[in-house]
Amino acid sequence: MNTTNQIQAASGALKPEFLALPRPGTVCPVCGLGRSYLYQLIGEGKIQSVSLRQRGKTRGKRLIVADSVLAYLRTQIEPHQEEVAS
Repeated sequence: MNTTNQIQAASGALKPEFLALPRPGTVCPVCGLGRSYLYQLIGEGKIQSVSLRQRGKTRGKRLIVADSVLAYLRTQIEPHQEEVAS
């Protein structure tokens, strides 16, 4: 028997709030950007991220706020593309 979460995940209706950085040499399946470019955007303050690291540890996991990446990409749409879409 499927739960509601399994059904949403299978249909693609569930929108993630955070995205893991893609592995080196690959691109993010949601936004299509590579790891190094995402790190560049984080460093420039154009997108938001969260670092999950335990105190005293040298390694952790960096997650990107999905809404900030999508908002950044929307700002990069050229005006003539918006007119064609309308």
